[in-house]
Amino acid sequence: MPELPEIYNISEQLNKEIVSLTITEVVVNQEKSINQPIDVFQASLVEQEIISVTSIGKWIIINLKSRDRILINLGMGGDLLYNQEIPEKKHQALIKFNNGYLLSFRFWWFGSIHFVEYGKIHDMTNKLGQDIFRDSISKKQFLSLFVSRKGSLKSFLLSQKNIAGIGNYYIHDIFFKAKINPLKKINELSTRKLGILYDVIINEFLDSISKRGAHYELDIYNNHGEFVANNVAYKEGQLCICGSVIKKVKTGSTSSYFCPKCQK
Repeated sequence: MPELPEIYNISEQLNKEIVSLTITEVVVNQEKSINQPIDVFQASLVEQEIISVTSIGKWIIINLKSRDRILINLGMGGDLLYNQEIPEKKHQALIKFNNGYLLSFRFWWFGSIHFVEYGKIHDMTNKLGQDIFRDSISKKQFLSLFVSRKGSLKSFLLSQKNIAGIGNYYIHDIFFKAKINPLKKINELSTRKLGILYDVIINEFLDSISKRGAHYELDIYNNHGEFVANNVAYKEGQLCICGSVIKKVKTGSTSSYFCPKCQK
């Protein structure tokens, strides 16, 4: 599943490539991947000009000259490719531009493309918390999110209504580098420890963004990223750098990988 670094990277690439282009054709092969009937969706997009592309958390936002928006979520995984050729692999939709290029959308599970008219509220993105990069969240603002909170730290961070973009791939090594046990409750952590957590999240995401995202995800040019979570993530039974055995534990609806010695 693409998380903030991958979506940030894709949106920046799109902002470089498709701004000032006009949509000439829209092809939809799977109606359930869009938020309108196919004919309405097509009519809403054709002849629209792109003015900017940005993101929030796991959502890509394409802003149109009309002030309408296209919102894209890759769900549990998928490819969003920019080229001149229609892909041979099965894809849910295509958006073609006046320069001869196209965007092809291939979702594995739960991906979607939404058209949102100017002035209309998009429920799914309207409920999101702030994006730690796009909104330039300071350490002070980050710490304020935890005031009077008592629940699971991991569940809080993974909830997109609190902070948009953090998912279950990055969180294991984030906790490892911050020396936080994934079973910890928010009220068990000091302000100093939460400040360290903030620094680790920023550094981890900056590192991934500089490497074009996770190694198993593709950018719009069909290239894999180079970032690998390689401290404790998905390494159950292997040795930590300290020599202890990495454990796997159930944390709510997800599992966590951690070192019982380094993350007490």
